[in-house]
Amino acid sequence: MENLPQGVLGILYFTTPNCVPCKTVQRPALETVKKHLGNKLKVIEVDATQQTALADHWGVLSVPTTFIIDANGKPRKVN
Repeated sequence: MENLPQGVLGILYFTTPNCVPCKTVQRPALETVKKHLGNKLKVIEVDATQQTALADHWGVLSVPTTFIIDANGKPRKVN
């Protein structure tokens, strides 16, 4: 991931404006994680309706879809 500084963990989070679980569950959980990890973590939120090519590239079929990116920029987990 070119937008992720070397050595920083990342969360790539695909959402849509109408995604209720994104707003009520996922976003608050990500805010909590960001508070705990501070500058050791970068959360990148992507609107899958606006960034369809990026969502397709990552194989996103539904939202929320969340990728955990390691400190080397490699995707490690998807949920």
